[in-house]
Amino acid sequence: ALERIEHALEVAPDMGHAHNTRAVILARQSRYEEAYRALETAENYLPADPGVRLNMAIVRLLQGRRHEATVIYQQVIDMDSRYEGMLDIIKKQ
Repeated sequence: ALERIEHALEVAPDMGHAHNTRAVILARQSRYEEAYRALETAENYLPADPGVRLNMAIVRLLQGRRHEATVIYQQVIDMDSRYEGMLDIIKKQ
């Protein structure tokens, strides 16, 4: 899957959702720094997409960077209140 996404990005590097998908794959492989960089790229193309920011919070949480995850998650909720409650695990740690 990663190879296909990377190939698609070679053809069309401005596909923000492909960068987001690449980040999810990398995070599942525990390649968190690469995943976060991919999310930063996705955010450049999709600055108003709270889903990208939510994934950023998740990656930071997986890295043990709880404070950063909390700050980013609050930004997600500020962007779209429908995301409230999706990462309540942050509060339980």
